[in-house]
Amino acid sequence: MFDRRRPLALACAVAVLAGCGGPDEAVASHANRSARQDWQTMSLSRRAAGEERLAVELEYGAGKLTVAPGSSDQLYQARMRYDASAFEPVTSYSDGRLQIGVEGGQIRGRKLEAGSLDLQLSPDVALDLELAFGAAEADIELGGLRIESLELSTGASRTSLAFSEPNPIAANTLTLQVGAAQLTAKGLANANARQISVEGGVGDIELDFTGTLSNDIDVSVEMGLGRLVLRIPRGVGVRIDKDGLLAAVKGEGLVQRGDVYYSAEYDSAERRLHFDIDAAFNAIDIVWVDNNPAG
Repeated sequence: MFDRRRPLALACAVAVLAGCGGPDEAVASHANRSARQDWQTMSLSRRAAGEERLAVELEYGAGKLTVAPGSSDQLYQARMRYDASAFEPVTSYSDGRLQIGVEGGQIRGRKLEAGSLDLQLSPDVALDLELAFGAAEADIELGGLRIESLELSTGASRTSLAFSEPNPIAANTLTLQVGAAQLTAKGLANANARQISVEGGVGDIELDFTGTLSNDIDVSVEMGLGRLVLRIPRGVGVRIDKDGLLAAVKGEGLVQRGDVYYSAEYDSAERRLHFDIDAAFNAIDIVWVDNNPAG
C-alpha cells in the first residue's frame, strides 16, 4: 500500500528538531528502552490550510488502534507507540493524501508486546478512508466526520465501528471486510450511505442501524461461519433475501414469502432496509430496538 520512496515521518522529526519545521510537525522520542524491546513514541500533525478533502490510507499490523474526530484547525493529528527493534513507522503526506502505519513484525523467538496508533481527523473536510489492520483492537469513531467513502479491512481483530452523529455528506460506499474477527458497527443509519457491503470470514458481526435514517439502504452480507446480529429500529421496513440453506433467520414479526422475509410494516414504512445475505452456517438474529437518532 505504501510508497517506500516517500520520506518517513521520522526524517521529518529530525528536520523539525533542527528548526526546519513546516505545516507537518513530527517528534520522535524514546519512551522505554530494554533489552527485549525498544519503545519509541512519534507524534505528527498537519495544520489545516483550506483543504476540502483528505484521502487516508492506514495500514496497521497489531496493537491498539483508535480513529476519531479531531479539531478543525488540524487536518490530522497522530500519535504512534511502536517497538523500533521490530517495526518501522511509515508516514507521508502529499496532495491531499495521508499514508500512515507501521511495517515489520515479530522477530523469531520473541513474543512482542503490541503498540498503539491514535489518529484524529478534521471534521471539516471530505474523507476517503482506507483502513486495514490485522491482529488489532480497533476503536473507530466516525460520528460527525464528513465520510465520502470507507473501506475497512480487518484480520484477527476485535473492532468497534461507530457513527455516533450523522455524516453531514452522502457516503458513496461503505465496505467492511472482516476476517477471523469480531465486528460491532453502531449507528449505521448515521453513516448516510445508500449501499453497505459486509464480507465476513469466521466470527461474530453485529450491525446496528440506529440513528438518523435519511434514505433507504441496500445492505449486502457475505459470511462463512459465525453469527450475524441485525439491530433494527422499530418502524423501519425490512426485507431479507437469504441465500444459504443452513442459515436460519430468527426474529419477531417477520413474514416469509417464498425465500424472502419481510417485516410486518414493510409496505407502509417510510424508510426501508434491504438485506441480501449469503451465509453458509450462520445464525441470523433480527433484534428490534428503540431508535436513538443520535446513534
